[in-house]
Amino acid sequence: MEIVEMAARIEAPADVVWSFSGNFGDKTLSRGYVERVEVTGSGVGALRTYHLREEIGKGHVVERLERLDERDRILEYSMVDNGPVPWTGYRGHISVTPAGADACMILIRTQFVPVGIDGAEVAALSRANIGRYFDNLRAAVSAQIAATSGD
Repeated sequence: MEIVEMAARIEAPADVVWSFSGNFGDKTLSRGYVERVEVTGSGVGALRTYHLREEIGKGHVVERLERLDERDRILEYSMVDNGPVPWTGYRGHISVTPAGADACMILIRTQFVPVGIDGAEVAALSRANIGRYFDNLRAAVSAQIAATSGD
């Protein structure tokens, strides 16, 4: 089993960051590795279909929302259809923790078992995607803060 954990400090209140990261159907944070997102249902048990960019793998994967804790800002999900990706047993965890009033820390943990591919290679892909997620999150949060501050 491979486990990838990455964290980042975001210079924005935790509630602002959570408004994106806690939204299971968000379409902005997966830019760069997902072409489009479709969500079926709502709340725990909802399904999210990620239509993958060609360089990730032609096709799609389906994830199910397993936990959504608004109070503690935790979202957990599992992959219920692996599509073309070379792993199984995929689970994800996202948490947002305040770091004072105007900043927060976001933690993303993924775990999976590679199938027919070196674990280090697929872990590197996971790290690259999480890095894109953090970049997309920073851009989305900055745009929202600018829009609400009247800049």
